[in-house]
Amino acid sequence: MQELPQSLKDLVHASVEVLGVAIKEEFGDKFYLKVERTRQGLKGLRDLPSEKKMEHFNRLLKDLSKCSPKELTQLNRSFALMLELINTCESVYRCQSMGDSEIPQFESKPKGMIFVFTAHPTEARTQEVLEYFKHIHKLLLKQGMQAQGQLKYYLRILLGIPLANHGRPQVVDEARNIFGHVLNKPIIDEQIHLHRKGVEVYFRTWVGGDKDGHPLVNEKTMRESLQESRLKLLQWALSKIDNLKDDWEIAGLKTFYQSLVTIEKELNSIRKIRKKDGIKIAKIRKTLFSLEKKVQKRFDGTPVNLKDLTDLFWLYPALVMPLEIREESDLVIQAHEKTSMAIVKMLKFLNDVSEGYDAKWYARGFILSMCETSEGLISAFKLAKKYLKHSMIPVVPLFENEKGLSNGVSILQGAYEYSGFLKDHRKKWNQRFEVMVGYSDSSKENGLLPGKLLISNALKKIDEYIYSQKLTPVFFHGSGGSVARGGGSIKEQTQWMPNSALSIYKATIQGEMVARQFSQDKIVRSQILKLLDQWQVQKNSNQSKYEQSKVVSVFSEKIKDSYRFLIQDELFIKLVEEATPYNYLSELRIGSRPSKRAASKDRSFSLRAIPWILCWTQTRLFLPNWWGVGSSFASLSLEDQQKLKKDYQHSALLQSYVKALGFTFEKMDMSIWRTYLNHSKLAQNDKNVIDERIQTELELTKKFFAFMTENKEWLWFRPWLSESIYYRSSFIHLLNMIQLEALRRKNYQLLRETVTGISCGMLTTG
Repeated sequence: MQELPQSLKDLVHASVEVLGVAIKEEFGDKFYLKVERTRQGLKGLRDLPSEKKMEHFNRLLKDLSKCSPKELTQLNRSFALMLELINTCESVYRCQSMGDSEIPQFESKPKGMIFVFTAHPTEARTQEVLEYFKHIHKLLLKQGMQAQGQLKYYLRILLGIPLANHGRPQVVDEARNIFGHVLNKPIIDEQIHLHRKGVEVYFRTWVGGDKDGHPLVNEKTMRESLQESRLKLLQWALSKIDNLKDDWEIAGLKTFYQSLVTIEKELNSIRKIRKKDGIKIAKIRKTLFSLEKKVQKRFDGTPVNLKDLTDLFWLYPALVMPLEIREESDLVIQAHEKTSMAIVKMLKFLNDVSEGYDAKWYARGFILSMCETSEGLISAFKLAKKYLKHSMIPVVPLFENEKGLSNGVSILQGAYEYSGFLKDHRKKWNQRFEVMVGYSDSSKENGLLPGKLLISNALKKIDEYIYSQKLTPVFFHGSGGSVARGGGSIKEQTQWMPNSALSIYKATIQGEMVARQFSQDKIVRSQILKLLDQWQVQKNSNQSKYEQSKVVSVFSEKIKDSYRFLIQDELFIKLVEEATPYNYLSELRIGSRPSKRAASKDRSFSLRAIPWILCWTQTRLFLPNWWGVGSSFASLSLEDQQKLKKDYQHSALLQSYVKALGFTFEKMDMSIWRTYLNHSKLAQNDKNVIDERIQTELELTKKFFAFMTENKEWLWFRPWLSESIYYRSSFIHLLNMIQLEALRRKNYQLLRETVTGISCGMLTTG
């Protein structure tokens, strides 16, 4: 196994050595020796069979049961920091290997790329930890291992502070966290650089406006979120004005200098978001663009700092990151009668703030979640029309379950027949109509592959229908970082979508993926380059229209039936409650949103989709990704299996799913899962039944994978990732064992620390 570059391995090895020194100095020689013995023992497990590993885990659990809470916390922190340090080294290597890669000249580019930052679940790491790892990233990028002393200093600080949030974050905390990453100077500079290259990259956020099932979101959180982004953008803008003032004062350009002083004063007056903010913003824009014209005329060009300012107002016309407002369909229908509801107050607030300008620069869309009927969509349109007196914002249906996805076209047909609905979209929004599709709930409800097929079929039908109405479709993908939430590489996420989904690409960036993908300018550029490349591939593709066989639908239905039977089975529900962190989700403090929806008779569906995935990520089983696939495939005739294989060879969606399956198998560890199961309070007979069912289904699914791919390696298509997972996975084992001990003791503070540590190793909370 020699896929990772030696320079990266050297950087990881040297950095981890420095961490070892920091542990020794911070916690003492005796503790360091314990950490080192444990680390060497875990390395020795990498190629052992499952039973041997479980024997080691049982001994480890026995040792951990004798440790004090303080010692367990220190052990967890030591290994979690090692994993996050490895992540940072990989990120540094990526930035170094990219160099100064520029945007190539293409004949055409997508009309826009829109990233909507969310905090559900919010970043598992604390803000302090994130800040210190930013410093470490910068240090390693600029100085490498020549700065060992400073690296050790940062690591010693990190060893002494909590990794996880121990108080539930407020919505404003989530906003500060996100804007701290995506509105820092290098990222704004990169966004402007891309804009000048003709690549339009826009940022939005749900934080502050996502009311759906969130009791703490209201007009106040909207104001707070807008306020936080305003302050970050003002900081950047005022620094540009300072530079211009210095230049023009020296040059004696008094008139231009005075105009800048006026703009500076007006910018300082809008630090707080108040009513009629739009009037002030419109005035500032007018003054700024008037100044640009005068300067252009005087110098036959525009100074860079002034051009930066006008470009900023192009990307952020209201000098805020626009929100996406969201509420559940049934509640929007009720809001016509119950005017005291939060969604009404939020729309009124938006109207008041945007007066004198356009509301869409403060909130870019009104998303209707759980949209299953035309009535809900029409109600949202009427509600927005009623309370947004100055200007409208687009109403966006969110199809996220089987009913919504299957009936998407008929839901739109009903809404389009309502007076004014279609006319407004043709006239006010450049003939564009936006539809959002949800990945997490569709997978949670049906299983991963049936959920993907539902979305694929819905996208095709909705795409054709919207075009038939002389509108341009815009698809908003509610995908997350993990496979079960629609994550994966850019290619695997998009290659099966219609071209319109890339012509204007819009997707959520959730939880810790904000920090991992959007806090470094070079990594942002890498994401954009991949999207540009994929756009060119799909735009120029001459692939024949392959008609997949009916076997795909039969196969998908079988998986769905198997999956639904499982999650409604009482024994399975007991399994979730007893052998995963399910019962302790409310103690995790990883987001301001509740982990469960309102009380439901259906216990299997009361849990939100993202925490649902968290349970299976933490226990390393990833069950929703693969359950039912093996037995469903085995039940097909040999002829149908061959047809399915032919479909796989021609279907980008099936290829995407099978690759996701390989990624899942690479990250899985049955010895970890079985240790969770064995230490649960389930009756022994129940444990045996569950273990046998899971093992049988898993083996059948692996046979399906081998039949389709004819490959023995799970990640044959990305071998460097396979090696990265191989090396890091063994070190996550200790954190799983500490989590089991924390669950046994009901030590919630330690439990939160283990969730954070495991998510550092898995590169996702859930």
